[in-house]
Amino acid sequence: MLPHYFFDQSVEPGQDLEVCYPVSQPIAVGAVQSHVLEGGRMLCAMHAGPLGVRGEPGSITDAWRAIFGHVRQHSVIANSVPRRELCLEGPEEHGDDTACTLTEAQLAYKFYRVERLAENLERYAGETVRREVMTGSERYASCSYCERAEWYKAAMARLDGLVGDEDVCRDIMITVGDQFPRARIREMAAFYERTGDLDALLALMAGDRTLCHCRLLAESIQTGLTLSRTYCYCGAGWYQQLWDGIMGGPVRVELLKSILQGDDRCSFAIHLPLA
Repeated sequence: MLPHYFFDQSVEPGQDLEVCYPVSQPIAVGAVQSHVLEGGRMLCAMHAGPLGVRGEPGSITDAWRAIFGHVRQHSVIANSVPRRELCLEGPEEHGDDTACTLTEAQLAYKFYRVERLAENLERYAGETVRREVMTGSERYASCSYCERAEWYKAAMARLDGLVGDEDVCRDIMITVGDQFPRARIREMAAFYERTGDLDALLALMAGDRTLCHCRLLAESIQTGLTLSRTYCYCGAGWYQQLWDGIMGGPVRVELLKSILQGDDRCSFAIHLPLA
């Protein structure tokens, strides 16, 4: 199996990937380490034949195009890190180096923002609040992106009304969003540990393409929806993951500006621990 992370900035265009083989027990021998890949529902497409040159017709790229075509058509929210390519049948099975191979492209998907929101609501505000805020979420999977943005607008209004305390709302939303690429966090943490230069680290970040992105945010702007600032703590969590990893401990992220509130940009203050 090849898990692709796609966030290696040291090579242009660059990829960060692993070569994996299933094992029955943990292994740690030199550079070879074992870890557990998260399971769950997958969107899959088969590719018969050599992997080919990526991007060209007839290559493994055709399988990925089929998967992402389905994602766009059905508004599936995919967790794209890592993408996986599972070799099911190689040339050695046929005793012929020119024989076709069989590869399965896999993309994990789930409506993880909604699932995490429900978990955090119960954890920080209790079952009653969770049930009220999540009203209508059972239809979320079949909704369009526009309808999902409208559901979040109503859910955030219910959350604000039922909880009110911004710190509690922040705790609920801060871990709802995407997972920041772990390889990129390790790279930046190593850079800061090596240099101790915060300005140089910020300069490195300024050219980073690993930015927060949210289809719901784009949909809200395009349709003129104004969501509560509470929703923006989902985006704040993206940067908190990064800075927690760099600092080796928790930081505090403060929301200063939000496009959803009519500001010209989203702006966060990162409060670092004292040395």
